Amino acid sequence: MNVVITGTSSGLGEALESLFRFQNHRVIGSTNDPEKVDVTRLLLDLKSSSSTRTFANCVHIGFVGQVDLLINCAGVNAIRPFAELDRTFIENIMAVNFVGPVMLTQHLLPMMPQQQGGPQPIPPQIL
Repeated sequence: MNVVITGTSSGLGEALESLFRFQNHRVIGSTNDPEKVDVTRLLLDLKSSSSTRTFANCVHIGFVGQVDLLINCAGVNAIRPFAELDRTFIENIMAVNFVGPVMLTQHLLPMMPQQQGGPQPIPPQIL
């Protein structure tokens, strides 16, 4: 299975990347840390339209145009008192946690096999 996972430089994304690789699936991951980029972990800035497009193009080449599973794990989290949230901070969180994943999903959707009635369920043996 060809799997794309965002946010593989730490946390849940990193753990899922390890799990899918252990199960011999082909995985392309993403990181926003240039020092963690390698042949299977590509640079992705979810705040940038051109970065999401470039990432999707690289996935298309790496997986010969087919993505079986997309897992969006990338995100930012910053705990602050509500009264201290400014517009720039809120827009950054929305760009990374919502707009970026939506745009990336739209770019990758044409590479995903058409499923009758909706998205492909994850087989229990993967979880």
